[in-house]
Order: sequence, then C-alpha cells, then structure tokens
Amino acid sequence: MSRAAEIDFTFFSTIQTHVALDALAANGVSFEFEGRVTYVIDVDGMFDWAHAAPGDLQRVKESAAHAAPTTTFGITAILGERTGGDFLFHPQRDTVSFMPEVNRRLLPDSTFCDFGWYLHRLVPVFEPFGLTKVETAEY
Repeated sequence: MSRAAEIDFTFFSTIQTHVALDALAANGVSFEFEGRVTYVIDVDGMFDWAHAAPGDLQRVKESAAHAAPTTTFGITAILGERTGGDFLFHPQRDTVSFMPEVNRRLLPDSTFCDFGWYLHRLVPVFEPFGLTKVETAEY
C-alpha cells in the first residue's frame, strides 16, 4: 500500500492561476516533467489530464486563466532536484492543493513525507497572495 500526502493552501480571496504559476516559475518551479506539460481543466469531475509541448505552457496558462470559476485546474510541477507533484487550483480559486507525487521527499529514516522541504519552497511564494491557512496530511 502506498502513502498519499497533500498540502492545502487557503487564501483570503481568489487567486489568479496564471499569476500564481508565474510566481512559482519565478521561484524556480518548472512545469515541464518528462519532456511535456501535464495539466487538466476539469469541468465534469473526470480529471482527464492532458499533455502539451513545453512551448505551449503559455497557452495552457491562458486556458486556465479563462476557465470558468467552477472548474478545477491542475498542473504537474517540479520544485527542484526532480522532486515535485501536482497542483490543483480548486473551484472559486481560494484553495490550492499540492500533492507531492514526483520523487516524494521523505524525512530521514522514515516513510513520512518531509513536509518542511515543500513548505520552505511554497509558503514564501503563496504568502503574498493572502495565504491564511496551510494544512498537511498524510495517509
């Protein structure tokens, strides 16, 4: 049985996906994994992930920016050292979840996620957007 981990970021008000993605990129986050951009704009709860060429990232960001506020937008990201996961920008865009699924960092000599490693990289990016709450879970 594999473990799942999640970090939920809650904001005072709506954040714009393309602005948040630009801030992540400015802080070293890459949206290219295994030679492609992997994303979803979910309208029906089926989460049919799609792939795009790295050169199409701007088009993906624009599509997310223009998506209805009732959709969920997701994108795979690499935070550094081939470690990353999936961001989900939930409907209404006041909550973002990050699931560390790509070469997950673990605490030394443990099977538990090293949430500190991820929080150190993500909280400073999200705090200027009105971050009000951070929750972590592993199950």
